[in-house]
Amino acid sequence: MNRKKFLLATIIVLLFAFILNSQVFLLVIDGEEERVLKPILREGELKYNYIHSVEQIPVEEYFTTTATGFELIKTVYSSYGAGLPLSRGDFSREEGNFVLSNQQEEFSQLTYRVSSFPDQYLKINGVKYYLDELSPLGKRVTIEVKSLARFIFDYGFE
Repeated sequence: MNRKKFLLATIIVLLFAFILNSQVFLLVIDGEEERVLKPILREGELKYNYIHSVEQIPVEEYFTTTATGFELIKTVYSSYGAGLPLSRGDFSREEGNFVLSNQQEEFSQLTYRVSSFPDQYLKINGVKYYLDELSPLGKRVTIEVKSLARFIFDYGFE
């Protein structure tokens, strides 16, 4: 009987440790005020959509989460010009767009400035968050990945 209790206790501890190390997205506004955008308790894809300031075209950047942050996996844009990437990853044309895939660039955090251009948003698990609705024009928006344990330590159970 003691062996069964020990096995059950071990399973519970391992399950609890797994849950506490689940990943969470955190939105930080302006480096001064921290606000949780939406915790996501599973790994997922994040899409950043914006209008390129020079070329005036939409750009889509696709990221996945890693243990330490984010990995850029793909960038999609409709024309090529100054400031648009071309040197990293596999270049192809798909449905009239330029696509850079397999970029494998890692970031500990993602930092953007809120722009006056339309359609600047983050898409997390299918939900769009427009940056100009989250923070004033020109402010910095930073996204980090934290474990659930770190999240609870920093923010409690609010």
